[in-house]
Amino acid sequence: MKSMENNRVDYIVTFYFGKRRCFKNHADYEKNTYNFLNEQIKYIKKHRNEYHNVLFVINERTKYNEYDKRYIDEHCQGLDIKFIYRPNENLSYGAWQDAMNYLFEEGIEGDYAFLNEDDYIPIVKDFKQYWLKRMDTETLFVCGYYKIYEDKPYNNHPAISFGLMNYNLIKKKTVKFNLPKNTPNRLYSSGIQSQIRFLNRWNDSYFKDILDEHFIRFREPNLKFTIYGNEDGTEIIAPIPIK
Repeated sequence: MKSMENNRVDYIVTFYFGKRRCFKNHADYEKNTYNFLNEQIKYIKKHRNEYHNVLFVINERTKYNEYDKRYIDEHCQGLDIKFIYRPNENLSYGAWQDAMNYLFEEGIEGDYAFLNEDDYIPIVKDFKQYWLKRMDTETLFVCGYYKIYEDKPYNNHPAISFGLMNYNLIKKKTVKFNLPKNTPNRLYSSGIQSQIRFLNRWNDSYFKDILDEHFIRFREPNLKFTIYGNEDGTEIIAPIPIK
């Protein structure tokens, strides 16, 4: 097995530029349309050499797609980033699925992928190593928070879903993912089944999370934060502030 320091990690971020739960009104939406994108661009400008591939996956909104593309082209010039534009289906899980399948089909994938949401940003030096140190050949996904349902174990799933994916285990499955068909993002609740089913072809033993050593701030629809994990630990990835 390769030294963890030498493993190649892809950085895959899913974006949506439409209205979302954390925008209370149209003014918030107007101020923040590209805020998360801009912060991710800043991060990549500083850390591009730490990743094998960088993919930005855009869950398209119907009305402003061309404007979004022009903005991205203008602000990402000269950056080694691949872009995928896709229908707005299956939330981030569909976007991550399409990104990984694209890399597999092109034969250019690394060893692992860090799957991220647009509104979270790494905030520590050597960010990848915090995740790689928890990875081994029998672990599929090291996520932020893995939720266990004692009474309904078939619903166990990565509940804070960003994290490090092991490509080698993914590629061993003939059918890699288990997403329901054509689930639109129009209502957040419509994507709950996507979250649960995304990786539920694997049992609990294939998953780990980081909450024993770290904490995660989760932004609720009212913009307050719920803290998961070890509050005496370190925060290694943080929500991007709303303007």
